[in-house]
Amino acid sequence: MKRLICGVNFSDKSLCLSENEFMVKYLDIDIAGNKKCDLSFNDDDLPELFVINGDAKVDCFAVVKIIRKNEKLSISKIVVVTSHFSKIVKIHTEYNKDTYYCALDEFNNEFVINLLEKKALKNEIYEISLREDNSISKSFLSNYFITLFKYITNLKLLIEEMYSIIYFVTNADLIMIMMPDNLQTRVFIKAFKEISSNNIDDMLKFAAHDHFTIFKYLNYDYIEKIYSSDSKRDLNESKKNIDKILNSYFYTIIPDINGNPIATLHLGSFITNNFSSDSFMLALQELSFKMGFFIEKALNYEKVVNEGKELKTLFSKFIPSDIIDKMIEEGKVEREPERKEVAVIFSDIRSFTNITEANQPDDVINFLNNYFEEMVTRIRKFGGRIDKFIGDAIVAVFEKSENENFADNAVLAGIEMAKGLKKVDISRIKLPESGFGTGIGIHCGEMILGNVGSEQKTAYTMIGDVTGKAEELEGDTKKYHKHILFSKSIFDRLKIVKSKAYKIDEDIFSIDIPEENNEEC
Repeated sequence: MKRLICGVNFSDKSLCLSENEFMVKYLDIDIAGNKKCDLSFNDDDLPELFVINGDAKVDCFAVVKIIRKNEKLSISKIVVVTSHFSKIVKIHTEYNKDTYYCALDEFNNEFVINLLEKKALKNEIYEISLREDNSISKSFLSNYFITLFKYITNLKLLIEEMYSIIYFVTNADLIMIMMPDNLQTRVFIKAFKEISSNNIDDMLKFAAHDHFTIFKYLNYDYIEKIYSSDSKRDLNESKKNIDKILNSYFYTIIPDINGNPIATLHLGSFITNNFSSDSFMLALQELSFKMGFFIEKALNYEKVVNEGKELKTLFSKFIPSDIIDKMIEEGKVEREPERKEVAVIFSDIRSFTNITEANQPDDVINFLNNYFEEMVTRIRKFGGRIDKFIGDAIVAVFEKSENENFADNAVLAGIEMAKGLKKVDISRIKLPESGFGTGIGIHCGEMILGNVGSEQKTAYTMIGDVTGKAEELEGDTKKYHKHILFSKSIFDRLKIVKSKAYKIDEDIFSIDIPEENNEEC
């Protein structure tokens, strides 16, 4: 009796098998066009095998599902023939029960015919896997990993995508990838079978022992478990939660491009799994090297992002965020020396010497810190950065830019600073009779900006007489009984607040501080 084979989506009807042994029936299943396909067979004449053309435009995964929904065809085996490596991995990962694949560098009907005649006669469904044929493993893995470049900016997503290829190569039921994170360890966990948390903890004991043998400097007590989304869901939703016995376990080192350990890969199986054959070891070695390349790239990206965040946090109180972002983007913590037009605020607390003499050191420092916090926030709000603190004095700089008027920003920041004095906590200090107040002087001009200092201590600062002029104007605030004074150079460049400014003396201008109920200036 001839054996029935169904060729699915072979439009050229090219499965020319031996007529003595096989009878071929061709089917077209067009999922996209909702074309109905006749899958009715007599009980005594069911197809032994479905051969699906995976390179056809039709979704081969949907075709597999349609066949599997037919209860009569549950005993039929399915072979998907394709040259698309991503399809092969998905088939192996999601449809591995009686669903096989034939991996070809190029689609070749003659090869398919030959394989079916030779293998089907012996009732052996052919499955080219990396463990059986290492000759295709390197090119296959290279093709698959090329698709992972887009995930290098997200380590967790990269690992999620790697689970499929790991399962494809190893058939492991439980996969763990462990990697150092400073002094702690991150463990990425993926289960391909319904298991309990006890199963995971049991394997983690073996994995941790091997991992910490390689990375001896890590703290054994700090392990962060990171489950794949479906593994965590399965653990939470599993009602049976049946404990299984781990029958096979294997681990290997994942190296960086220099061959140094960067992570470890741990494989577990609840059935006897040959984790030690020569073909398996060759395939796993190639897999681990490719994983190491991508994981190293992702870790380097993660490191750069984290360093950027730390740098931004460190300097955020003193340097505007756009300047920090530019420094991070250029990969430079130091800026090149330059000559630039800037506006400078010089602010000083009046009678501060009397305050220091009348109060305890702790109270003075707490008061100053609270004062600086309020002032710096307002300076940065208008794009300024702190050049330096000189005792109780603040020197802030506003750099000229194409997008904003630096003179307006400096004056607006000065107004905000004056209004912010009411927010400073003075409840724990003794003030002089004159009370708590400040003077603010503002001037602009060209300055040289750059890093100045020695090997032991360097500071990014300004060189020029603009700061000295701003300090003189601050001193004159007491003489003219004004909170803010600025130079004619500032006045000439004002646009937003120019109508509110007025002349006090030759080349000296001021502006009034708005009341709290009138925020506009």
